[in-house]
Amino acid sequence: MNTLTNTESLEKALAKIRKDQVGTDNEEFVDGMVSVAVPIFNRRKRFFATLSIHAPSTRMTLEEISRHVPRLQKASQDLTLITDPGDN
Repeated sequence: MNTLTNTESLEKALAKIRKDQVGTDNEEFVDGMVSVAVPIFNRRKRFFATLSIHAPSTRMTLEEISRHVPRLQKASQDLTLITDPGDN
């Protein structure tokens, strides 16, 4: 089990996510699944949504799925361009 079980670990993980603008899931939420996610911001630079991909850990490791982060980031930037500036 990879679940974070104490406040200090969670705060450290959240700080890394904020800094890197990438979140990962290494079977914490669902056993046997890995995922990566990037934020989507609206044109006011406010958090709007996330873009993620998931895969069974038997088919792809967290390291392998992380190779898709640059494409997700590019797609996130493209999606930002089509948001309404008033979107929350």
